[in-house]
Amino acid sequence: MFTILYPIFVIGKTRSARFCRVRRDPIFVSYITRVLHQIDLYGYNRYYKIMSNAQQTENKSKGELIGELRGKSITTTIKETSPFGVMISSNHIAQFTGKYNASHMETDNAFLSTDGTNRYDSKAVQNTMKGDLVVVTSRGNGKATSPTTRAWEGEVVFMTQSQKLAWLNTTKGWIEGTSNYTTGEYQAKIYAQK
Repeated sequence: MFTILYPIFVIGKTRSARFCRVRRDPIFVSYITRVLHQIDLYGYNRYYKIMSNAQQTENKSKGELIGELRGKSITTTIKETSPFGVMISSNHIAQFTGKYNASHMETDNAFLSTDGTNRYDSKAVQNTMKGDLVVVTSRGNGKATSPTTRAWEGEVVFMTQSQKLAWLNTTKGWIEGTSNYTTGEYQAKIYAQK
């Protein structure tokens, strides 16, 4: 979870700042960035500090391997930029192989921080060859492993109406993957959490 400290200014003969702590949400950060920019326009000093505990991700116990994803990014859109980082949205296609096989379409939104970390959330639809539909959502954190690659991990939730895949509805997953922004390729493994 990210936290941002931002100033609340008392306007008058003396300038002072008190700090409030709030959850760092990319939309909120965008709002605060605009407010801080306006404060700078008025000549006041800007004080803010980003504290990231993304490095303190809990160790999840990985269970049985559910499957592997191998795919490629089709499009990437830069949604917003700020002094804290960049918000992007990407569309991917992939193949899922494992306990079941399916084609995989995904959209993910990520906030890439200037310190090399990122937070993402993704929504995907998987279609099996037998016509079963699986909806997959995921959230997690990542970090740059080189100038062009990132490693990421997070929690996965499945939803399906298929009787054959009904066990997915009660399975909480854990995903670990890497992506290459130069080639657009990514691979990931999804495990059941113990």
